[in-house]
Amino acid sequence: MKRLTLIPTLLLLAACEDQPIPTEATELPSLEEEVVVIDATPIAGGAATLKFEIASLTEAWGIPPADVAAGTYHFEAQIRYAGPLLGGRNAGDFVPYLDVALTLTNVDTGDAFEAPLLPVVGIAEGWHYATDLDLGSDVGVSRAGYEVGLTVGPAQGVVLHEDLLDSTAGTFFGAAPIAVRGFFTLDDLAAPEAAEDEAPAAKPKPKKTPGGGYGY
Repeated sequence: MKRLTLIPTLLLLAACEDQPIPTEATELPSLEEEVVVIDATPIAGGAATLKFEIASLTEAWGIPPADVAAGTYHFEAQIRYAGPLLGGRNAGDFVPYLDVALTLTNVDTGDAFEAPLLPVVGIAEGWHYATDLDLGSDVGVSRAGYEVGLTVGPAQGVVLHEDLLDSTAGTFFGAAPIAVRGFFTLDDLAAPEAAEDEAPAAKPKPKKTPGGGYGY
């Protein structure tokens, strides 16, 4: 005679709650436009600003939408000088030679995924720091949203002139990396225009600057 083993319903439900949400359970949205997660935020003692965005691979690389896997996005940080500070010359210029790291935390599961943002350049965006990630596979689907953590510090091998040595506290060259945090949900990715509609005033379109980049 075969013996049947019954698992109590409560134990079964508890086990299910501990399991991560499968990617297929929630459809990851396709981006129609860039989503601004962290708007231009002063960093490095006001010497620069950081703006963090999520874009489609179609916008970033020109890949046809039909060839882009659902949930694969271009994560980018625009780090620009605010003026002639810390070696910068003009407001809006790209800040080079930085180590920029991204941490995405799945709020549902608590799992975190870390990735470096590498220097990337294009005509539309100019220089920025970026990487491509599969949100569903790398971080997991989260109905509660995602916490964003960015750390910024000098790249290995950067040498400071003597005139900067007394001005490094709280900047890119300080003892601790700069940390910036943000948050987004799948709804934000699906309907970025909703957040823009709630804004008090529309932002002017960036003006093209010499060299094929854009001012920010």
